[in-house]
Amino acid sequence: MTSERNIDYTPFLRSAYIDPIRTVTVIDDEYPTLETLIDGQLSNYNKNDIDRLRNVITQARKKEFNWLLDVYDGSELSHDSEDIAGKLYHSDLLILDYHLDGEDDGSCDITLNLIEKLANSSHFNLVVVHTKGYEGNINTVFQDIVFKMQKEPNIGAFPERLSNKVDEYLNNWEDAADMDGLEEKLINSISTIQLLQLCKDEKSELLDGSSNSKYLSELKTLYNSKPENVKFSFPLLIKWLCTRKFSKHSDSFGENDYGHFDWKVSGDYNFLKTDNLFLTVVGKQKTSIKEIPDRLLGALSCWNPHPNKLVLAKLRHEVESMGISAAQNIINKKYLQAAWLRKLLEIEDDRALQSATWNVTSKLWEELANETKNNVSKFALKLAHELRKKGSTHEVLQLFVEEHIIENSNQQAYHENCFSCSKSVESYHLNTGHIIQENSNFWLCLSPACDLVPGQKEAGSFLPVTLVRLYDAKSAWISTKARMAETLKVDPSQLDPSLNNIEEQVLSYSKNNNLIFVKLPEKEDISCFSFTVGIDGKANPNAREYWVANAGIFDEESKEVILHYGCTESKQVQIKSINAKVVAELRYEYALNLLARLGFAKSRVGLDFVGAN
Repeated sequence: MTSERNIDYTPFLRSAYIDPIRTVTVIDDEYPTLETLIDGQLSNYNKNDIDRLRNVITQARKKEFNWLLDVYDGSELSHDSEDIAGKLYHSDLLILDYHLDGEDDGSCDITLNLIEKLANSSHFNLVVVHTKGYEGNINTVFQDIVFKMQKEPNIGAFPERLSNKVDEYLNNWEDAADMDGLEEKLINSISTIQLLQLCKDEKSELLDGSSNSKYLSELKTLYNSKPENVKFSFPLLIKWLCTRKFSKHSDSFGENDYGHFDWKVSGDYNFLKTDNLFLTVVGKQKTSIKEIPDRLLGALSCWNPHPNKLVLAKLRHEVESMGISAAQNIINKKYLQAAWLRKLLEIEDDRALQSATWNVTSKLWEELANETKNNVSKFALKLAHELRKKGSTHEVLQLFVEEHIIENSNQQAYHENCFSCSKSVESYHLNTGHIIQENSNFWLCLSPACDLVPGQKEAGSFLPVTLVRLYDAKSAWISTKARMAETLKVDPSQLDPSLNNIEEQVLSYSKNNNLIFVKLPEKEDISCFSFTVGIDGKANPNAREYWVANAGIFDEESKEVILHYGCTESKQVQIKSINAKVVAELRYEYALNLLARLGFAKSRVGLDFVGAN
């Protein structure tokens, strides 16, 4: 794969995933363990297996690996696979035999259950299944694992009536072509694992018959050879084939969905991954212990992870390897640490303490990042240089990013801007930069932070707050476009057609310090708001004064606040209340920028000036 993409990715994969390996656990029912040696049961093991384990130990102790090794025979898994999965938390690499049940063939539930437990753990697990396979065939072992780690593909209902109709078509085909065993030939034209891969990678194309996969070439050849009087569609044949092949393995499929699940077979390499697991299956007969790192490296190359994932893996390794010395350097800043600790000790309110501890933790994390940045920065810089010198930006992006994401540059900008200006809610009380939702209306809190500190007045008191109305940016652009047409005295339809691309026009104003990009709860897309009714920022912000109950303190889960405001009804001033919810928070520097703009807008005095008629 490296030669195809013309990028030497291997050194970076090795640095991020292979070099950090320090502790290795081997689970193989044929290997003696320390317990069996202490109990004097070594004579119960085959000499060849003892010699193989000796070779494992020798390889692990070599300078090129320098692994700390632990060996299990798998007997613990038959009692409590969850317990052993917890122990593997401290292992950087697991080398796992497949048939831990003493058998040489068939599916092994003990091993499959352990792999599921590892996928559910919070620790990232590198696993090499080192197996003899089914009579030497390791592909069947990989297929067992792929089935277990996913639910049976949903290809839509295939009722018995339709199945009977296809059987009738096939009988007519077989008779007309004088062909024996047609059904078996169709079923065997593609392997189950190949069909499963097509369901994963191009399901819609597969089911509508438009897939050009090489896996379907034999099936298409058979279909194209059918007599003309046998008329039924290729998509119907595909659906029938999926139903027949997957139903044979219905008991082998799992019951869980795993985050970012993916797998692939490419040449001699295979891999399966979830959020917390990367696994490859290799043969014992072809791959010795000393060759496992290179086989694992080949599988990682087949996976082709995003470059930023490598940087994060490198960062994690640097924190683990340099954490003690880095932490000591931070703690040695004694005056700074004393100041941070003093703040925590002097806070009496428990909610304020919770917020303050997170604030200190964030600062400590920032310091830790600075202490470990050199090696990570050098790694990222080398990686960037390697990527930059190979082809155009688009060509390199295609190696790691789906085409529909590459093409949608507007959404890339939306997400980047969102990260730059906003974040999830961190504080426990209403604060500068909090975005509040009230029904379908959104407001931005722009009272100075010093005026919003709980405890300045009696508990349960009301605090005055200034909220600024936020406008949907697309609606604000439509308003601005209408003013353009009015100024030019033309119909809006006569304006440049490019102005109809609302998303692009919104982004063209993103550097005017008037837009807010926010990730709202329970919404996948990024929301964009304008600080003023028009997107160009020429209008003044719409600011209103409210009183917030309970000194602005809100529940951590619901994040609900109660706002009070005065209104006149029947010539009398009345106080009304509304329920609202804090849904996001601007980064403080961005909130300060808008606060300054609001102060300027509120201080503009009109005096007795009048506008032109």
